[in-house]
Amino acid sequence: MPDSDPLDATMSGSEPRYGVGASSEGRTPARDLVPALLRPDRSARSVREVLSDPPALAAAFTLLRAFAPRLEPRRAQVLRRSLGADGEPTPLAELGRELGVSRVRVHALFRSAIDDLIQLAAEGDVALSPVEELAVAPEDAVDAAVRWARLSPEVRRVRAVRAANERDGDALWDLTHYVLATRGRKRAGMSDRTRAAYRRGVLDLVDAWQDENLLRPSADAGAIWLIRLETEPIERRVRGRVERGPRAASTVAVKLAAGKALYRALRHVGATDADPFRDLTAPVDGTSPEDKREAYRAEEIARLLEHADAKDAAFVHLCATAGLRNAEATGLTWGQVDEREGLLRGVTGKGGRVRDVPAADALLAPLARLRPHDAAPSQRVLGFGPGRARVRLAALCRRAGVRYEGREVHGLRHTAGTEVTRHFGIDAAADLLRHANLQTTRRYAKRSRAERRAIADDLAGRYGGTDDRAVVKRDAVRDGDAGDRDARERHDAEGVDR
Repeated sequence: MPDSDPLDATMSGSEPRYGVGASSEGRTPARDLVPALLRPDRSARSVREVLSDPPALAAAFTLLRAFAPRLEPRRAQVLRRSLGADGEPTPLAELGRELGVSRVRVHALFRSAIDDLIQLAAEGDVALSPVEELAVAPEDAVDAAVRWARLSPEVRRVRAVRAANERDGDALWDLTHYVLATRGRKRAGMSDRTRAAYRRGVLDLVDAWQDENLLRPSADAGAIWLIRLETEPIERRVRGRVERGPRAASTVAVKLAAGKALYRALRHVGATDADPFRDLTAPVDGTSPEDKREAYRAEEIARLLEHADAKDAAFVHLCATAGLRNAEATGLTWGQVDEREGLLRGVTGKGGRVRDVPAADALLAPLARLRPHDAAPSQRVLGFGPGRARVRLAALCRRAGVRYEGREVHGLRHTAGTEVTRHFGIDAAADLLRHANLQTTRRYAKRSRAERRAIADDLAGRYGGTDDRAVVKRDAVRDGDAGDRDARERHDAEGVDR
C-alpha cells in the first residue's frame, strides 16, 4: 500500500471516466471510480445509498469484480449479497440472521468492505465495459412496480408483514413505490426527485419509530411524529449560512405524504388496517411564496454572462431567458434544439406537460459554439446534470462577484419570471414559464428591496415631510413604471400587427 492517504489520491484525480476515452489501452485507473462510493465527508456510502445510485452501483460491481479475491471472505460475501451481485439484493436483516450477527453489524461489515475497495483502488487499474455497467444498473420505476405486481396477493402480504416486523426500510419503500406507481395520481410518471423525497420520508419514518409496532402503531403515534417534525430543530443552510431551526413546512408536508403513502400501501396488500395519519394535515407555510427565493437582478445576469464560457452562458440563458428549470436545462438534447425556428422542441415540464419553448438569439449563439459536428439527437447539450450545474453556477457567481446563496439555480428562472412580468405583464410570464395557473406565476413576480423601499417612501411622501432622497427614489420608480408601460404597449402593438 502507498504511504500517502489513498483517499487523497482518489480525490485528487480527474472526474470518473467510464470506458470510452479512459486510456489508450482501454483501462481506467481504479481510483477514478472511488468518488462514486464516497459521501461528501469522504466516508463510505451505505448499502441504501449505493443501491439507489446507478453510477455508485456500477462502480461497486466493477471494483468487486477486480478485487474480490483480495477482500476478507465475510466482507466480500456481505458486499456481494447486499448489492445483489448474484441476483436480488439480500436485506441486511436477513444477512444478519444467516451470519448470526445483528443488522447493525452487517452494515458495519459492508462499510468496511467498501473501505477495503477504496484502499485497493488506490493502486490498481481495472478494465471497464459499458455493457456490464448497464447490466448492473437498478431496475427502473416501471420494472420495480411490475416485479411486485406479479406476486400473488398472499405473497405480497407476507413480504410486507415481514418487512414491517424486521423494520426493513428498503423493502417497505419498494412496497410503497409499487402502490404509488400503480395507483398513485401520476403512477409511474412520478418524477425522480419526488420519488427520492418520498423514499427518504419512508426511511426516516421507519428509523424514527423504533419503539412502535409498525403494523399496530399507538393511537397518537402519527400526531406525535408530526409534532416532532414541526418542532425539532435541525441544522440547515439558509442563504449560505448554517442555521439551527425547525424544518420548512414543505419538508414536513412531504414527509407526512410519504408516511400516508406507506400505510396506504400496507393496507392495500392486507398487512394492516392501521391508518396513523388519518385526519392529520400538513402545516401551513407562513412564508409568502414571493419571499422564498430571491431573483437575480438584470445587471447581475449581465455580469454572469461576462464571466461565463460558452457552456455556462448557455446554461444561464436556458434558465434566465428561456425560463427552464435546472433538470430541464441539463436534460436538453441536441435533437430538441431547432435553430431554424428558434425553438427548444418538446420540453417536458412538471406534470408531464410538453411544450415548445422560444430560444433567443443570445441563447442560440453559445449553443452553436457548443454543438459537435457529429452530435447525435439524443446527446445532451450541456453534458452535466443538475448537481454539477449547481456547482458550476456557484463558481461562476464567485468569479462575477454575484451572490449565489438564497437564489441558487432556480433563482435564474425567478429572474425570467420577474423581468417578463415587469415589462410585459403576468400573462406573458405565465406563458414563458409554462404555468397553467396564474397564481403560480405570482410568486415569480418579485419587486426588489429597493423598489419596495421606494414605494414606502412614496407613500410616506403623500403624508408630507418628504425629503430630497425620497423624491429621487419616487421619481425613479415612476420613471421605471412609465418605461414598463411603454414596453407593454409596444409588445401589445406588435402582437396586433402579427
